[in-house]
Amino acid sequence: MPNKNVNILLKLQDQFTKPMRECGVITKDQEKAMRRTSQSVIGFSRTVRNGFLGGAAHVLKFGAALTGVGGLLSAAGIKAFAADAIEGFNAAEEAETKLSAVLANVPSIIAQGAGAAEAAKERLGGVAHRVGGVPGPSLARSAREGDPRARIEGQERWYRYITEELLPAWARPGEKALACGCSMGGVHAGNFFFRRPDLFDTLISLSGLFHASYFFGDYSDELVYANSPASFLPNMPQDHPWMELYRQSQIILCCGQGAWEDDLLAGTRMLDKILTDKGIPHWADYWGTDVNHDWNWWQKQLPYFLEKTLGAA
Repeated sequence: MPNKNVNILLKLQDQFTKPMRECGVITKDQEKAMRRTSQSVIGFSRTVRNGFLGGAAHVLKFGAALTGVGGLLSAAGIKAFAADAIEGFNAAEEAETKLSAVLANVPSIIAQGAGAAEAAKERLGGVAHRVGGVPGPSLARSAREGDPRARIEGQERWYRYITEELLPAWARPGEKALACGCSMGGVHAGNFFFRRPDLFDTLISLSGLFHASYFFGDYSDELVYANSPASFLPNMPQDHPWMELYRQSQIILCCGQGAWEDDLLAGTRMLDKILTDKGIPHWADYWGTDVNHDWNWWQKQLPYFLEKTLGAA
């Protein structure tokens, strides 16, 4: 394997492990151990590759020695073949040594990985406690088949943490935030903006949807209703104080019409109609049938709309 490719692989690994180390999921020593193991594996693969190439050369040389013009099994041919054979055995022995070294590291790497997993689990549990949730595996309650009341209570705790603790601690007096996201992020961005236009004055929702029934089916209660803009906006009276704040804000909805966008497109069209019926200014931008529910399109859309909104601010 060329050194250039080896360096690229190691750099890719560094891009993966560095954030893990910076956020405390793994230690610096664990990160170094992972890199040393990768280098050992790469070195072993290089040795095996060279061994195969050398083996092919040995076969060719042996055939040449047998059929060479200078006569069958000439002394020079035998000597050359013997030298090649010794070289091949040495390469095999080196490969075995490197493989043994790699295998010897496996138990410690597994142990380190288990330690990192346990640390990550503890941190996730801490986050869950921070927003009023429960630790570890109970985070799986966000699954659709979980208890709907427990799920929506978890959603509400997270929403209140963002709006009542995080934003007030971060924003300067009189300053409002921009709510922005794609896919599930677009869902939450819309939810934050329409519930708290006193905190947010701009919305950019890419491939979002805004009706909680997509996640909760037929189940509904006061919290599901509160987290479903497509449910509460049609019932909001014109003299509600939020209505004027909506009209003073920048609202952008965007969705492609390609693969995997069907539900999101329907959700965006639903909110588009609701805002139009309520007389709330907004920009609903529907991109082409080649625009799929995928990152490469959101990476084009976000800079485009940020330039429009921040340029106008």
